Amino acid sequence: MYNKNYNFSLNLNKLLNEVKEYKNYKIVLYGYSFFCKLITLELKNSIVCIVDKNAEQLQENEITFIHPKNLHLYDFNYLIITALGREKEISRTLDIDKTKIIELKSLYNETSKLMTTTEDKKKWTQLKDKYAGKRCFIIGNGPSLNKHDLTLLAKEYTFGVNGIFYKTEECGFKPTFYVVEDNHVIDDNLETINIYNCEYKFFPTRDKSKILETSNTLFFEYEMGFFNENNKYFCKPRFSFDCEDKIFAGQTVTYTNIQLAYYMGFSEIYLIGVDFNYQVPKSTTIEGDTYISNENDPNHFHPDYFGKGKKWHDPKLDRVALNYSLAEKVFRLNNKKIYDATIGGKLDIFEKVDWFSIKGLHK
Repeated sequence: MYNKNYNFSLNLNKLLNEVKEYKNYKIVLYGYSFFCKLITLELKNSIVCIVDKNAEQLQENEITFIHPKNLHLYDFNYLIITALGREKEISRTLDIDKTKIIELKSLYNETSKLMTTTEDKKKWTQLKDKYAGKRCFIIGNGPSLNKHDLTLLAKEYTFGVNGIFYKTEECGFKPTFYVVEDNHVIDDNLETINIYNCEYKFFPTRDKSKILETSNTLFFEYEMGFFNENNKYFCKPRFSFDCEDKIFAGQTVTYTNIQLAYYMGFSEIYLIGVDFNYQVPKSTTIEGDTYISNENDPNHFHPDYFGKGKKWHDPKLDRVALNYSLAEKVFRLNNKKIYDATIGGKLDIFEKVDWFSIKGLHK
């Protein structure tokens, strides 16, 4: 632990030394993160404004917050991206001179460690193998979910994600575990996500500054090498056996849930609503890796899920399949099972079971 903290301290000093080079320029910061706050203190009078998609909800004395769409109204020399690990994604969406964009290199691997507290670790330790030998249901959000009666899951352990709150509004169903790892989902639904309540909620540590921390909220290090073309693990699936340490990105939040379920000790997983079938409407606006909807969402159980104005990512189902195949192997080799109980889904990696024949659900 001493070495880890010492290394982080060194990296933090490197970062602050990097930003000192810009103290004589007019600076814009992108992303109101922990590091943004540190840099604001370091540069003080050099800061023109802070760009954040949730600008309207942010207030600090002597700080101007703006939405990205208003960036063109401000005069500045450089823009520093403080959302570490998302630089390339953010850079693609900014309609400014790219030579003005500064990416900080010092803290990629240590960001989440700083944000992990003793209380966080205690929560994770309490969840390790807590549900050993039990079964759970991981709920996808495809259109087929409307064919499943979720009230039948009231006494089951369930994982819900992203816009599952639409089902809560519709039928009162709430999952045991609620997980969001997509930054677009968090930014577009922040208020709803923060007031949504269930037994446990999970988010990446990179979003800790946005998420309302409660006794049932846990944060995880989201290792995103799978997405990074410059990473040796680009498009190479990995499986986490210790979610307290990290969870590996796998192109879909369902893969995050599978790793969580393993960590908690579940021996049987039933997938529902995992249609494994996507279409990109012709009206979609595409900006780099970001897709912006201009009509109702045809790919999920509710038309507003990624409805008009909301942002999402190309699901890249071929890459999802790589991670699902690894998950199937991990569970099989450890005497655990993943079943696909989706009604009419096109996924063919996990053993199929009939939703209407699952013991204990139907009379």
